[in-house]
Amino acid sequence: AGAAAGAVGFSCPKCREVCTVPVAELKINYALMEVVEAEHVSTGHAKLVCHECDEESEPTHHCQECSLLMCEDCTKHHRRTKLGKHHTLQPIEEFKQCKKAIPNQKRTCKKHNDQGLDLYCWTCDTLICVHGSVKDHLGHEYDFLPDVAGKHQANLCMEANKVSEIRTTLEEGIAKIKQEENALAAEAIEKKALIGTHFEELCVGLRGRELALTRKVDEVLAKKKKILAGQREGLECAVASMDSGSLYARRTAELGDAFEVMHAYSHIVKGMLELREKKFDLHPNTTASISFVDTSSGMMLDTLSRHGRVIATDVTPAACTAIGSGLQTARVGGRSAFTLQAVDYLGHSSSEGGDTVQIILMSRGEGDETGTDVGKDVCVTDQGDGTYTCTYSVVEGTADQSALLEVYV
Repeated sequence: AGAAAGAVGFSCPKCREVCTVPVAELKINYALMEVVEAEHVSTGHAKLVCHECDEESEPTHHCQECSLLMCEDCTKHHRRTKLGKHHTLQPIEEFKQCKKAIPNQKRTCKKHNDQGLDLYCWTCDTLICVHGSVKDHLGHEYDFLPDVAGKHQANLCMEANKVSEIRTTLEEGIAKIKQEENALAAEAIEKKALIGTHFEELCVGLRGRELALTRKVDEVLAKKKKILAGQREGLECAVASMDSGSLYARRTAELGDAFEVMHAYSHIVKGMLELREKKFDLHPNTTASISFVDTSSGMMLDTLSRHGRVIATDVTPAACTAIGSGLQTARVGGRSAFTLQAVDYLGHSSSEGGDTVQIILMSRGEGDETGTDVGKDVCVTDQGDGTYTCTYSVVEGTADQSALLEVYV
């Protein structure tokens, strides 16, 4: 037995009646007892005795019509009686192999000399004997027990058939849910792959941008190096000229040859004068500054950390609601509108969008089973808060007639 929802007690798995605790008050599960007893009978763990005599002899046969276990002597007597000589007597070993519970003996009335309980009193809802119908149940409504049992059996079969029909419907629902579960698993795999591809494309784009920027740095580096190298080489050339000119002037002066001094003086002085008067740019013509500017103003990392969104609402199409004049009437040449509110399986209105909403306006004439789509310029706007603004127009030339507005979520 399992705990009944919303009740303090236990629900019988057979009849579903709620029983209160303690356990001692639980009703007996006769069906389960019969199963256990049948197993005990087949394995020899149950003691079988003759139902006909008081000696509790070991039975040798089972009468299928009388539902009695009988010993050898009672079996012989049963075969000689007019009532039992045509009955089917089953050997006890064969009975055990059938795995049946110990058969119930015919129930008798304890009040009226063990008379058979052959009647059912509807007034008292109990089994009675013929004497009881005259003495204790006079004026009550009663029927023969087999007739009442037959009606009950028919009702049980009818109820079982109804439950079987519901069970079939439930199985169809289970199949749909399993199909949705499989589709959900496939959808998750597909969306994971899509997200992976999307971010891989983002990474490829970012890597491409990275390479472009690093190439730009290399270009700037080469240009700046060329400028600085040219400037440095010019100054180095001037230094070398000054060194050689100074050295030549000193050597000429130190030699003391008047003729050589007079011959080279004008040339040396002119060259030295040109070196002194020449303007040199001693400050670097370019700087070592190479800057990287985040054009997103520092928002790129934050944006990437929040990039993308996974929407998985628990919207139940049958629970969604809609309001607006576009649900009742639509005119050719005008726009009709209504608002759809997405609702989940718990009956709560959705607070975010992302659902797929489709609108179809079908017009069906007499004898037209498929119908004609008379909607045009259909537009569904996701408001992002669980509501969807739906607008549409009617195809020109559509006759005045009723149409079916179909909304799929």
